[in-house]
Amino acid sequence: LAAQKRLLKNVLPLFKPHSVIVLGDREFHSPHLAQWLQSKHTYFALRQKKSLYFKEQLNEEYKVLKQQGFKPGMSKFYQDIYCNKGDNLGTFNLAVY
Repeated sequence: LAAQKRLLKNVLPLFKPHSVIVLGDREFHSPHLAQWLQSKHTYFALRQKKSLYFKEQLNEEYKVLKQQGFKPGMSKFYQDIYCNKGDNLGTFNLAVY
């Protein structure tokens, strides 16, 4: 996370007059990185691992993405979710395909 933030801190100001979307594959999957990007008013799409813990409401229990019964070809869009069991990071949107 520290290395990713250090890299992005140097690059993002170069695009300041433009809207930026950070696209990250699984090595950029951190919800902490997403929270940091959100605090910098930067759009992002970060691919998540199936082991992601998330919940749709603050008062719910966390669930694991891979245990939601998704099969190939299925999709779902979750709005305003919280990530990282115990951290309550968010809110984020989560697209599953």
